[in-house]
Amino acid sequence: MAPPWVPAVGFTLAPSLGGFVGAYFVRGEGLHWYASLQKPSWHPPRWALAPVWGTLYSAMALADLLLISGAATATTVAWHRVSPPAARLLYPYLAWLAFATVLNYHVWRNNHGRPGGRRPPE
Repeated sequence: MAPPWVPAVGFTLAPSLGGFVGAYFVRGEGLHWYASLQKPSWHPPRWALAPVWGTLYSAMALADLLLISGAATATTVAWHRVSPPAARLLYPYLAWLAFATVLNYHVWRNNHGRPGGRRPPE
């Protein structure tokens, strides 16, 4: 039988591993494509995304140590009844989901109807 700390390490590393795998698949042309899109003025600088995602993945891992994760909003509400600290660890994730949803909508709206979503040549 595995020592009791093994699941804790797994729950801590799993979200970060998912982030690294996802980053692997969007490197190269995916980054060039995204850089070519018109974004709203409040789009965060590129350097800000790594610390944001790192913090979010760490918070998710800590929340997973307290409870098994599920649908973000419903889980946060349900967790608040069981463990308020676990629910509070998900607040930044809910805020990020809301921000990312609005940001993606604006990027889509600003580039809708363009071939491949690219800016037209000037």
